[in-house]
Amino acid sequence: MNTNILLVTPPFLQFNTPYPAMLYLYGFLKSQKYAVQHYDLNIHTARKIFSSSFLKKLYLKMDNKKLPTPFPGFSENRNRYLSTIDPVMAFLSGKNATYAHRILSRHLLPEGPHFNAITEDCNFSQFDATDRSRYLATLYMEDIAYAISRIADPGFEIIRYRESMGMGAHHFSDMEDQLGTKPTEVEKIYLDLLENKIETENPTIIAFTIPFPGTLFAVLRCSTIIKKLYPNIIICAGGGFVNTELRSLSNTDFFNYIDYLFFDDGEAPFKQFLNVYEGQSEKEALFNCAFKEDGNVRFAPSYKSRITDDTLYPDYSETDPDLYISMFDSQNPMMRLWNDGFWNKLTLAHGCYWSKCTFCDTSLDYIKNFKALDVQSIISRIRSCIVQTGESGFHFTDEAAPPALLKKLAIELLRANISCSYWTNIRFDDAFTADLAKLLFLSGCIALSGGVEVASTRLLSLIKKGVTIEQLARTTRNLSSAGILIHAYLMYGYPTQNEQETIDSLEVVRQLFENQCIDSAYWHKFSLTCHSAVYLSPNEYSISVKEDEFDFCHNDVNYREKSKTEHSVYSEGLNNALFNYMNGVELKRPVEKWFRKKVPTSTVNKQFIKDALKSDLNSFDNERSDHMVFFIAHIPVIELKGSIAEMFFSIFGEEYSLKITKPVANNLSEFFKQYPLYSELQIDVGNELLSKALMIGKNKLFFDETFTFLREFSLLMI
Repeated sequence: MNTNILLVTPPFLQFNTPYPAMLYLYGFLKSQKYAVQHYDLNIHTARKIFSSSFLKKLYLKMDNKKLPTPFPGFSENRNRYLSTIDPVMAFLSGKNATYAHRILSRHLLPEGPHFNAITEDCNFSQFDATDRSRYLATLYMEDIAYAISRIADPGFEIIRYRESMGMGAHHFSDMEDQLGTKPTEVEKIYLDLLENKIETENPTIIAFTIPFPGTLFAVLRCSTIIKKLYPNIIICAGGGFVNTELRSLSNTDFFNYIDYLFFDDGEAPFKQFLNVYEGQSEKEALFNCAFKEDGNVRFAPSYKSRITDDTLYPDYSETDPDLYISMFDSQNPMMRLWNDGFWNKLTLAHGCYWSKCTFCDTSLDYIKNFKALDVQSIISRIRSCIVQTGESGFHFTDEAAPPALLKKLAIELLRANISCSYWTNIRFDDAFTADLAKLLFLSGCIALSGGVEVASTRLLSLIKKGVTIEQLARTTRNLSSAGILIHAYLMYGYPTQNEQETIDSLEVVRQLFENQCIDSAYWHKFSLTCHSAVYLSPNEYSISVKEDEFDFCHNDVNYREKSKTEHSVYSEGLNNALFNYMNGVELKRPVEKWFRKKVPTSTVNKQFIKDALKSDLNSFDNERSDHMVFFIAHIPVIELKGSIAEMFFSIFGEEYSLKITKPVANNLSEFFKQYPLYSELQIDVGNELLSKALMIGKNKLFFDETFTFLREFSLLMI
């Protein structure tokens, strides 16, 4: 049987880089010698929508139907919008760089309601000319997106297309009613693009990823057309939304649109499906999938995902980075990373090495099934991505990258002389010492994100986070002091959380910003999911679960707290405070002043975080001595000047020097010849050798001025 597979990334997702799910599957299927193509319908749709030709259609519809202008100035500035949209798109795609000068003039682009974000209080002036112009261009794009939502498609938003329809859709009939409506102008674009692609590629199987609620409707709309025009094509789907929301699907009508749903990592179950499709296996051999059979929804057996060398390996060989659009949607440098720049996506470890947080989906494979990849395999993948895309920026999409693996990766990146930038998600584990933070920075780490959650000692224990507030503070400060941007995920409304704990949590967050531990953060209101420990043991968290009937989506679950605390009343105050903290203002304002209602003052000591940071994390830790090594990160230049020598380090354009005796200089010269750049020495061996080189006793090593100088600029204890 001729098997021809088309993998489709649907609209609407980020525009700056391809969503990685289908690139992983594409790489796997290519390695298995299948005829397969990947089509990023998301970016091709975006480029069609944000174009002068589509804007002309919008204005024509306004004229023909006598629609009101979506905002003041949109109709009057018709010619300016039509003449600027294509050059702006080229500019945001990394071309047409000289257009920045005209954008900066503030006389070129028409300015709609989103330009109100530029106020006297914003940090707009801190950016260079290119970034300022990109920020203005992004506001312009958001104005156009708003106009599209008012004229052509009320569900349209950049990235979050018809997101509300997918969130909490308990009954498929509600979704099906919307699918029965006439396609909007936006929908017609991606349907036409997909139809043209099908005509060109002639696939026998089409597979979609559905990572988020905002992609669900588009996938089902596409499936409707495929079933109508190409009834012989088999349609498959998988992805994050499927994994978390559709594991209890019972409505058989859904399978009028999608033939097979795949759960967890798709490589192995999809390969088995292909074996069945090609007649090499019986249908009974299917696993980790659902389909309709004999008028019922049938779930095949569920098995743990097998992570091997040929999985989690993206293939960017057919990806054109020039298609992608970098949006400058936040003035905060950390928040910008999600939508700014082309990032190669890779995974260092599948699952979470901790996998105990009670709010998390710890019962699902993507969390509980932990498997770290071999570091040399990761290096090979990094090299491959750089060759395929010409880009050296990486977003490691881990749930929580293990510190031990990050240490190995950093060392190997340095040894392989690979110059790249990377960021990822971590737990704020106390394994991230000051020296490990320096090592990560030297290897190219620019940013890290992780969960602070509810900054309360009692609640962190209830969450089973495995860290204290003091540890979180020291870890984040270690990383930020090394030059790494830090983003914190924050939570409020956790079961049993009271008003005082909410106010105290905000005070801790304020102090984390004040002490430069974190650069940005985001508040999430606690949501109970059916895959979490809280859901499985509600009595332990003083809640009662209130299940709704469902035949479609089942993830977020209604519940009632015995304390009956109304957490939503704190949302505005928490978010306003955070916005100001991220912009470096109002850090001295008492936290209770952020709320409209009267709330108690914080009980947290104003010096709490400052006191927590006082511990000297550069000191030798005897408990870790068996696991620690000296890592040589820089080699000094040693100049002999008579009986005195001088040792120089030149780091990041700055020069540092220390005068030493000639015998010590000779000894150190021999030491660095024997142990060159990026060498590792077990701690006891290093102690012995360095004590001899510095001509001092081992018990005095950590108090010696020359050793302290080496520790600052050359030797890392990791």
